[in-house]
Amino acid sequence: MRALSRRESRAVAILILLAAVTLLLLAVIEPLADGFSQRAEARARLIARHDANARLIAAVPRLVREAARRDAAIDRYALSVADPSVAVDMLRQRISAATTAVGGDFRGSDDGPALPGKATIHAAVRVRAEQLNRLLMVLENAHPLIMVTALTVNADDALVTGGATDLDVQFDLAVALRPRPAARPKAAAGGQP
Repeated sequence: MRALSRRESRAVAILILLAAVTLLLLAVIEPLADGFSQRAEARARLIARHDANARLIAAVPRLVREAARRDAAIDRYALSVADPSVAVDMLRQRISAATTAVGGDFRGSDDGPALPGKATIHAAVRVRAEQLNRLLMVLENAHPLIMVTALTVNADDALVTGGATDLDVQFDLAVALRPRPAARPKAAAGGQP
């Protein structure tokens, strides 16, 4: 094998230098550039998440107001009690007071079937037809909403007297319940529990 001329040596040296530079680009600079682009993508995702979180945080006061408004409105539809037996007693008192208010006679009530999320009673009243209309209107406009699930009207005296008389009315009534946690005992004086 013969020795390379000076010109050939220079060409081989340039080719080796080009190969070294190419290897340097592929081994060091390419991964470094990829890392920059990956971090830029991650940064863009984090910025988007930060902006979404900032919008959510800015919406918290509005969401709190909305929750308070809904919480107040639910009292129109459900009775907030810690114990369902208290709700049954309250329902019994309400039908008794409403019957007396329209001039009728409250005959009594029994507990209804236990239904999840509802308090139910069977109630018996004696009213005239116009009093029954007013009683139903009172129940319809009551807060929380009282549901009449069954209504039986008996007018046996009308057969005897031949005219409008007192009606024996039996109701099945229900009210929706909203669980309320039992009250916590207060701490003793001086901050000791």
